[in-house]
Amino acid sequence: MNILYKYRDFSTRTNEIITDKKIWLAKPSTLNDPLECQIEEFERSKLNKYAQKSKEVQLAGFLFEAMRCHKCKDDFFGLKGRRLKQFISKIGKLKDQNRKYKLANKLMIESGTNGLSDPIKEAKSISEQLQNIGVFSLSEDPCNMLMWSHYGNNHKGVALGFSQLPNSKLSDSDFCCRVNYKDDVNQFDFEEDHLSGLEYRVETGGRLSVNGYVPLKDEQVQIAMFTKTKDWEYEKEWRYIEEKYGSYDFPSELSEVVFGLSSDETSRNDFIRLCKNNIANPVQFKKIVRIKGTTKLGIELIKI
Repeated sequence: MNILYKYRDFSTRTNEIITDKKIWLAKPSTLNDPLECQIEEFERSKLNKYAQKSKEVQLAGFLFEAMRCHKCKDDFFGLKGRRLKQFISKIGKLKDQNRKYKLANKLMIESGTNGLSDPIKEAKSISEQLQNIGVFSLSEDPCNMLMWSHYGNNHKGVALGFSQLPNSKLSDSDFCCRVNYKDDVNQFDFEEDHLSGLEYRVETGGRLSVNGYVPLKDEQVQIAMFTKTKDWEYEKEWRYIEEKYGSYDFPSELSEVVFGLSSDETSRNDFIRLCKNNIANPVQFKKIVRIKGTTKLGIELIKI
């Protein structure tokens, strides 16, 4: 079972991670790489082609939901029973996809919803969506000299080890992946199939609403989120992500705590006590040591 590490200093905020069992997923613009989670500006011709294809996907989702509602005798944007059946028949007889799309959109708007999402705006919103995700950066290496220097208070801090337990978010590739390091520009390829479509929700009062979206598990969106330039390769980073930045519960068990080479005994003992008082599952406590006769870092267990 792999363990992923979050390098921290000793601070009130680090203590709160343990007492609250909450972590902060940061907005990309607050991270130390100015190129985080960005994609190149879209080419107009490719954008238009994508828009047409996206409309087809939206229309297919609209009709599927209409037929499901008819079968289940549910209300569909104000239509039910025979009226809904007649509408499905009417839209099915239209040959032109754009006319079908307009008819579907008209029904939704007349029912009081915002109508089908504009694929052009939807595509352009991908960049905005990427800038509002939450990112929790971890490293697979607890003995990383530069990571301790940059993020572990010059080796005086601590690394929190979260296990990639089965069924946890850290073992789910939709939420957590190893970062890929390359110097290519992230471009959104509209020739690829995307999961763009419609999300139906029942609002207060039973009204059905619909929203267009390109979910985070879209392959190319994930490429933008899990790619960094080779300058950062030394970090050996993994990322746990959520659709919105903010505070979240632990994505898996905190199973290991590693203290920096230059951490002092008082800080270590205080933190061990804090963990024992607040973390229910067993936690191993370790410390970084210099491997004798080398300039490399090693790790050893602290016997409690």
